[in-house]
Amino acid sequence: MEVVYTKTDITKYGIYKLVGSVKRNTVTAEDDGIIYYYDEYSRSTYLTQTTSSYEVSLGNTITITATGPEEGNYTFAFYREDASGWVLMRDYSSDNVLEWTPLKKGVYKIQVRIKADDAGSYENAVTKVYTITSGGLAGELDVNVFDGVTNEEAASYTTGVPYKIVANYIGEDYDPDEDVLYMFTLQTANKGLVYLTKYSTNNSILFVPNKNDTSIITVRAIYRSNFGYKDISTSITIQSTLS
Repeated sequence: MEVVYTKTDITKYGIYKLVGSVKRNTVTAEDDGIIYYYDEYSRSTYLTQTTSSYEVSLGNTITITATGPEEGNYTFAFYREDASGWVLMRDYSSDNVLEWTPLKKGVYKIQVRIKADDAGSYENAVTKVYTITSGGLAGELDVNVFDGVTNEEAASYTTGVPYKIVANYIGEDYDPDEDVLYMFTLQTANKGLVYLTKYSTNNSILFVPNKNDTSIITVRAIYRSNFGYKDISTSITIQSTLS
């Protein structure tokens, strides 16, 4: 089956996020989906992100500067990826300088977006990584996958079969049961990066492949008092086949 969607009412420049899903009439959840960033309506727009420092101690202020084209009317928005996901730090305005004083330790991503007055969405984005020292996890993550039916370690992956993915922190710096928080993400060709869980002490998830696909499962971990998007991470690739 092929479904064609034609968008004809976009009248302004920009990069637009398109989300599609498909499901059977007999089920309530989607069988598959796709997330696509449509950039055919965007123009090549100059943008840089510079800062007073990419690594500072807790309590110090960071100055982040976004620079766009010299001519034209442009506005800037600032986003941050932390332990809760992506959050808006400041909405679009002509002010291209952001003063940020981190309240918690961790590793963060800051993204600046640029939009012209005649655009309906942003036309360029630049992301940088900032480290608020210190106290992050210094060990490693061990990840294992078990068949959810037999409880044996999985050697291959079949659609429709549940698999338990278990992560364990290995390191002598912190107690893995009390001090480590885990997050699981999924990345596929159709959807890009998707958060499967929020940070918690739960070190496992149940994953059911629903089609012949390549899935990258990433486990992120942070020390409990940190708030960055990760201290450490590791990824596994699951190549599922039809049952």
